[in-house]
Amino acid sequence: GATGHIRFSMEREARARIDILDLQGRIVTTVFDAQATQGMNEAVWNGHDATGRTVANGVYFYRFKALDQDASRKLVVVGRRK
Repeated sequence: GATGHIRFSMEREARARIDILDLQGRIVTTVFDAQATQGMNEAVWNGHDATGRTVANGVYFYRFKALDQDASRKLVVVGRRK
């Protein structure tokens, strides 16, 4: 299965959270919820939902929350074979 790497930069050490959301805004899974270090950090999404099932192809978003940041970016899951 595909794996997505989400890199994020922190100006100082602090708690950070990254949720994967579907187009309806529902949380599919949380890929990072921990203390992040100053500088570059990386979260990995293996394309599974919170129950361990592989998600369908399509458009998803990840929502990054840390310090005073709250940002969403689009992710596209492609090339899944049943």
